[in-house]
Amino acid sequence: MTNGKKKDGKKKGARKDDKKEAVEKSEESLDTTTDSGLTTLPDLWSESLSEEIPAIPEAPDKEVEEPPVQPVPAIHEEPVLAQVIIKSYEGEKVDEFYEGEGFICFEGGNTYKGLFSEGCMNGEGTYTWADGVKYEGTFVKNVPMHNGRYTWNDGSVYEGSIQDGLRHGYGVFRSGTHPISYIGYWCNGKRHGKGEIYYDQEHTSWYSGDWVNNVREGWGFRRYRSGNTYFGHWKKNLQHGYGKMIWLTDKQEYEGEWQYGLQHGSGIHTWFLKKMDLSQYPLRNEYVGDFVKGERHGHGTFLYADGAVYSGEWVHNKKHGKVELAVLRHISKLRKAYCFYSTLGYAPSSDGTYTLTMLQFWRFLKDCKFHLSSVTLAEIDRLLRGHKPLKQIHDPSDLLLFRTFVSYLVHLAFHIYHEEYKDKVPHLQKCFLEMMSRNVLPSACHVQGKQFYCRIHQLVSHALQFYC
Repeated sequence: MTNGKKKDGKKKGARKDDKKEAVEKSEESLDTTTDSGLTTLPDLWSESLSEEIPAIPEAPDKEVEEPPVQPVPAIHEEPVLAQVIIKSYEGEKVDEFYEGEGFICFEGGNTYKGLFSEGCMNGEGTYTWADGVKYEGTFVKNVPMHNGRYTWNDGSVYEGSIQDGLRHGYGVFRSGTHPISYIGYWCNGKRHGKGEIYYDQEHTSWYSGDWVNNVREGWGFRRYRSGNTYFGHWKKNLQHGYGKMIWLTDKQEYEGEWQYGLQHGSGIHTWFLKKMDLSQYPLRNEYVGDFVKGERHGHGTFLYADGAVYSGEWVHNKKHGKVELAVLRHISKLRKAYCFYSTLGYAPSSDGTYTLTMLQFWRFLKDCKFHLSSVTLAEIDRLLRGHKPLKQIHDPSDLLLFRTFVSYLVHLAFHIYHEEYKDKVPHLQKCFLEMMSRNVLPSACHVQGKQFYCRIHQLVSHALQFYC
């Protein structure tokens, strides 16, 4: 390499320094932490820790805190062939230019062994920095290009595509101090495009999906060491957009909208309880509705495993809304109706207690003309009890507690009248009051059919003295 060629090498090095400075400025603008040292341990290890979103508690009064945003860790940066001064050269020359195979020692301790062309490192060769970092691969006019292998003195290795000395294209990185590896695409030295990263040797903790400038962004699948999984959209290393999280150990799952690692927007959160005998489906509690910063907040419906339903407003994981006031306003009338229909067809109870059966509930629905509201009794059963095993959905002997009876009515009111009152607030309260005034108050306790009629007069007066 002649003195004239040394100047050309300096220009190359200057361009590389400018590129490195631009990359560092870009990282600072993203508020990421970047280690500019060539031999410093990459902090990929922290990326696999403290990032798993905790399961949402079923208890409505327990607060869920937003997890801290983890800094985006840096990985080894490629060394730059900076301005160098040749100390010695051993090899072939043509017209005073280094040509063919040769070996160079630079001031400061860096060395190069490989092919030269017209005084430049050109072709296959090995460049070793004084601190132990090594590049083995292709050079084009003093610049690492095409394909090569970087080895750091801690044992970390990158092997794959190279452009202008940076990892660019498809390549594999393996940490020398932690069981972490990345397999996928790179752009200007950063993970960018499709790629997979493994955080442990057993491959039980990993992410596969889209990357943008070293962070998870786009669609991807994340599996945690606990077995919990998330599949969906990411932004700045956090769940953001639409996705599904399964907490395997806590027997919970959430599918819906996310914002920076928390449930935010519309979604469905399910708590799985246990599987009943002779049923392939487990019991579950389920919330369908609005979330704000990881909490049930806004309008939503909670379906309990016992069949009870609450549909209304929520504030910080707690039931809240004017529909409760509407129910309380008519609670005595609802108790009277429950008492009346639970006694039909039964002899007087010794302790005056009765429990409504589904058969009696159907009589109540027919008397109140619910079946005339474009929905049949069978459809009402499926609407209110569709989560139950098929044999129980239409079981006439199944019992309904008073709280379940009220929950069913609230759910039914919303289903029948929500279109009529969709632009009015409070929405659910309007639906419930309309149901009471149009269906329940005018017609409840006035049996229209022959069923139970022969026993009504002798049973009602006896039962009412205990309940009313």
